[in-house]
Amino acid sequence: MQRSILSAKSALLVLAAALALGAGADPTAANDGEAEGTSARVWGVQVIKAPIGEGDDALKPQGWYSFGQHGTALAIRVDHPAGGLLELDKQATEIASLTDDEGTNLLEGDFKYAEPGEPQSVKVNEAGDTALLEIRGPKTPASDATSLALEGELAFRAAEGTRTHEAASPKLAKGETIEAGPIPFSITGVEAIDRRDWKGRIKLKAEESTSALKAMVFRDADGAVIESTRRRRISSSMGSMTRVQTWYDLKAPVEQVEKIELEYWKGLHTVEVSIDLETSLGL
Repeated sequence: MQRSILSAKSALLVLAAALALGAGADPTAANDGEAEGTSARVWGVQVIKAPIGEGDDALKPQGWYSFGQHGTALAIRVDHPAGGLLELDKQATEIASLTDDEGTNLLEGDFKYAEPGEPQSVKVNEAGDTALLEIRGPKTPASDATSLALEGELAFRAAEGTRTHEAASPKLAKGETIEAGPIPFSITGVEAIDRRDWKGRIKLKAEESTSALKAMVFRDADGAVIESTRRRRISSSMGSMTRVQTWYDLKAPVEQVEKIELEYWKGLHTVEVSIDLETSLGL
């Protein structure tokens, strides 16, 4: 547990910069749990009062537009020296409370676009050793409140590195399967397209989560990378079954693909971060 106290001035200055802001199976998966050296601290505070007036003549604070309504937000910085953070696991994350020192429950009420307390604007740096996110509530602190407190637990998916698997001379036709690495991909369609520089499209389906896949790279006969982009990804689950459908557009006809490289995360695990933070309000 960590307790962090920031002055209102420093918190709001930092906020100006800071708030402009299904793991797959792996045979080398590491142990889950709270990582040694991982810490969380308050990195910004934002309190937005309700608009003044109503309708088109209402006067709204600039920050109101990022909320879509009034409320309170804490920016939380997470430092994980070991690196490897990938993304926040929202299903395993639980925010227990966001309150002021007068006992106001700042999570009480409704948001238009998310559940109160649901982490928003989650960002992870390339090294995976720092993350930044916001916890928002629809209530504003009492007029005589002097501090805010946040309790809960964050859960991040993390990895210890990557491993690349190759599919040489793959048969890229509907009904065929790309088998390189732990996840088999069925080909559900191959198309020639003419969309600016995009010339080919490959549609894929997997009968399990693909969160362990970092990247899919297509190469031509000379070994050069064929530029590609993932256009769509649809994931659906029912009980223990998961199906993922996706497609890639290529800047070359599909017939020019001679090799596919699939880069997978290895040592997938969960990093848990307990949150018990307090920050001065100073309004």
